[in-house]
Amino acid sequence: MLKRNLYLMLSQSKKDTVLRLFNQGKNYWQIKSRTNVELDSIGSILEQSIGAIFIKALNILKISEFYYLEKPFVQFFNELYGRITVSTYRKYCNFFPPCLYIFFKLNGINITFSDLTYLKTKKELRSGFKILVQVYPEYFKRDKQQITLLKITRIIKTFQLDQVFTKVSNRLFTLLCNKLNTARESTVAAAICLLTNILLGKRHPSLTELCKYLRISTSMPYIRLKKLKINNIDFNSLGGLQSSSSQIREIFHKDKILNQFINMSPETIPNYVIDSKNSTIYTYVSKEDVNKIVKLRTKDRCSIKEITQKVKLRRIIISTILSDKLKDTGSKYSTTHTYVSKEDVEELIQLRKENMSLHTIQEKLNLPKSRVSSILRGELENKSKQYKVNPFSIIYNKIILKIQPRRAVINEDDCYTFYQNVYKKVKKFTKYRNSSKLAPFTIFFYLKSRNVLFTTSDFIYAAGITQEEFLKGFKAIYPLCGKITQDINKAIIYSLIDLI
Repeated sequence: MLKRNLYLMLSQSKKDTVLRLFNQGKNYWQIKSRTNVELDSIGSILEQSIGAIFIKALNILKISEFYYLEKPFVQFFNELYGRITVSTYRKYCNFFPPCLYIFFKLNGINITFSDLTYLKTKKELRSGFKILVQVYPEYFKRDKQQITLLKITRIIKTFQLDQVFTKVSNRLFTLLCNKLNTARESTVAAAICLLTNILLGKRHPSLTELCKYLRISTSMPYIRLKKLKINNIDFNSLGGLQSSSSQIREIFHKDKILNQFINMSPETIPNYVIDSKNSTIYTYVSKEDVNKIVKLRTKDRCSIKEITQKVKLRRIIISTILSDKLKDTGSKYSTTHTYVSKEDVEELIQLRKENMSLHTIQEKLNLPKSRVSSILRGELENKSKQYKVNPFSIIYNKIILKIQPRRAVINEDDCYTFYQNVYKKVKKFTKYRNSSKLAPFTIFFYLKSRNVLFTTSDFIYAAGITQEEFLKGFKAIYPLCGKITQDINKAIIYSLIDLI
């Protein structure tokens, strides 16, 4: 009754602060020093808020799918707390973390001491765990088989596996549960799922994905399976599990139930063998995946890293497949980021010889500009200048094509010489040092000096600039034109400025 009164006397903000500090792993004295709340009141707040603290822990651990276990946890918490007599663990801040760990273990939730270090250190958690299991011997009598089945069910749901996987995994568990009963529940669940994949000729989920989900090392299920002995056949004598998959299928093919599901001739390609420093890795890859990898690399221009993420295979496996499949078509310019075929190189050189710009080539072949430049330097060497496109020439031809001067004596080389003379007079670090900005105005003055008839509006349209840009450029470039402007009637020029 006293605790209840203490709880009601506190403001909601005080209660929230106490809960927040408790969830951060603070003990009673640390909470008291920060909130000025009495120790009895802190215990009262925690007692009334066990469910809220449990939900908060689930959010921190990112396992919110277990919200439905809130009431069972409160009941378990109260039952276990009633048994504890050690004064240290009568305090909720010391009792809650190991109690939470035991509850998770009893309900088949994947958890380690490391996951709860935001509440207590590993050493403190182990000590608390040892104290609590002494007053709760039911922990050692827990139904391991039921917990293992629960873990397998959650794996099937998490990785969205089909009914065939469910039936085969359940049958394997029935056959092997007594042979694997000495191992931890997570290890058995991973081993059963790994065997199921081998029998069905599948690789999803992979052993790495399974062990990451179950929070165990990848070696644990592998080591446990190697100790199996079925029908007088020792698994340890078979070599690698993946490389001996056909023999493993033969062993379980005799079972009447498994017989209808086992894929005795899966469409896999078992010739991708990667020799590492310490071991040899055998990987079975379906033909569909091989074709998908090649398509992503050649048509979609994906990097090896992107392919790894899409196909969910190890990088070394993908590199081996690509080296095998593209050894005759790939060029020396291919990198892990960009694939370049021999045909790409030939087409690129041909386009460059046709005076096509790097930007156009890049868009047409879907290659990075830096890779295009690298190929040109490697293939053309000193000849690359021969195929370099002159921006002035492009602008000149565009303007002449639209203006269409008749009977006028004009020459592109003469105009370019004039352009170069003007360019030398332009101040550095101004926008007219850019050929695309300067060229239209030098062409304008050159055409006027050759008495080519056209209106200012026609020229502005042909050059693809605005009236304002033309006026500014006209005033800036005219003083630099030198002798050529003396051949033009200055009055006409100034009248043009007035007209604009």
